[in-house]
Amino acid sequence: MKKSLFILVAVSVLSACVSKKDHNAVVVDRERLHKESQSQQKQIEGLQGEVDMLTTGIETLRSEKAALETDTANIGLELRQAQDRVAQLNDLVNDLIKTNETISNNSMNENARLARELKQNELLVKQKEAELNTLESKLKVLQKDLEAREKKVNELQATLAAKDAAVAKLQETVAKALLGFQNSGLTVVQKNGKVYVSLSEQLLFRTGSATVDPRGRQAIQELGKVLEVNTDISILVEGHTDDQGSDDVNWDLSVRRATSIVKILSENAKIDPARMTAAGRGKHMPLDPAKTAEARTKNRRTEIILTPKLDDLFRILDAN
Repeated sequence: MKKSLFILVAVSVLSACVSKKDHNAVVVDRERLHKESQSQQKQIEGLQGEVDMLTTGIETLRSEKAALETDTANIGLELRQAQDRVAQLNDLVNDLIKTNETISNNSMNENARLARELKQNELLVKQKEAELNTLESKLKVLQKDLEAREKKVNELQATLAAKDAAVAKLQETVAKALLGFQNSGLTVVQKNGKVYVSLSEQLLFRTGSATVDPRGRQAIQELGKVLEVNTDISILVEGHTDDQGSDDVNWDLSVRRATSIVKILSENAKIDPARMTAAGRGKHMPLDPAKTAEARTKNRRTEIILTPKLDDLFRILDAN
């Protein structure tokens, strides 16, 4: 700007000292210079605008740079944080891998243990099945045995019932046959599946004798009539004394008295002698152990014990 003013002043001074031609030339130069000045001014203004734009751009770039630096710093922080997080995640992954390996190993061990236990259980089940089969076989055998035993028990019960009925019938028959002698010291009772005919010494013998009195003989003969038709009855004749006298004498007397009764029964040809047995008990099986005259009278007796044959019972018991 100062340069342009100087030129204009110089032109003005010079124009005053030159000719018109020169003046015109100067004017022309001045106009040219003015135009050049204006052109330069425009260029300067354009450059100034470009400078302003560049300045503005520089400021913008500086702002952007600052922003980028800030962003870079933030990104760096985020990167470091991300790297820390990645490191943590890597540690976590490693821990998980180790845990998974541990669990896998434990699972393999547990599976192996379970497999062993399963095999043991399978063996145990097979063993129990074998035991069960054995028990079932034994149970079948026991069941058959039980059925056989039940059958035997039923047969025994039926046979015992029949025997009891026969004994009761025999007692009734003997009691009726000897009814006239019951007031003379004779009793007929049923005991332990047998019929006991008890005859007092008064009915059969005199004191110390083994000879049967007539009335006693009659009673024995009446009994024989019952026994001759009941061929399945075993006959045991027992002589009993009291406790007075020596054992030898009492043994001998009791045997002789029992034998006398058997001999009378043997007179009945229909009674098989093999059915009869004579036995002497002496004083050793008293009905009343008292030392009184009444007790001793009761103990001096002869008992005829009638027992149904038990062949059917023995056959059932011996079966199987």
